Amino acid sequence: MQSVAFVVVKGIAGVELNLACPNIPGKPIIAYDFDEMEAVLSAVTKSPAFKKMKIPLGVKLAPYFDMPHFKKVCESSGRRVESLS
Repeated sequence: MQSVAFVVVKGIAGVELNLACPNIPGKPIIAYDFDEMEAVLSAVTKSPAFKKMKIPLGVKLAPYFDMPHFKKVCESSGRRVESLS
């Protein structure tokens, strides 16, 4: 995975990380590759520049159709899943 770069701009209320679009030709959409998604989320949230900004991170995800996928997304984002219905 490549490094993460940020440009810090005053007045930004939050950042949207779009993992739902095909960003690299020949590679799957990151939101469907749970290991890659976890690596990207980790790189972004651990980046010193992102930590310095202290703003919310919104993640745009692809559509999921099965409950195990929802659970995996929650776990990949560092959230514990008690139940899904």
